[in-house]
Amino acid sequence: MPADSAGRWNLSIFQMMKLVVFFAVAFASVAPMVHLWQAGAVQGGSAAGLGFVAIFGAVLVPLEWIGLSLVLVRRGPGRDTLILCLLLCSVLVALSAACWILFYQLLPALRRGTGPPDMVIAMSINSLVVLILAAGGLFLAGRIVRAFAAKGVR
Repeated sequence: MPADSAGRWNLSIFQMMKLVVFFAVAFASVAPMVHLWQAGAVQGGSAAGLGFVAIFGAVLVPLEWIGLSLVLVRRGPGRDTLILCLLLCSVLVALSAACWILFYQLLPALRRGTGPPDMVIAMSINSLVVLILAAGGLFLAGRIVRAFAAKGVR
């Protein structure tokens, strides 16, 4: 084997077209949100708005790729593992955003002593969302570990 091709991928034209479709769908879903942020429609065009757009894209794009995987990727254990990994990526981003919001709401309430009643309701709902996402993440991680153990991958 020649030395210059040691680290290269050998993809067919059809596989390259699939990659182009995956990234085109990702850009097509995130670009309108970026334009809305630039126009000031998402939190006034602030840095927090850009963070919201980034989190939105990080949750949405893997979910879209799951739909594309069902159509474009051949059936088998590899596709199932890919779908589980994409789901886990989306759940972990949502979990980290929910945890950040929980601590962002918790700290001001603790500084004031007691927050207003709606703050308590919001914190309890957010805590429930964090617990549900954490349970989903643990479930998906367990499924991925079992899938790799069945293949013999360490």
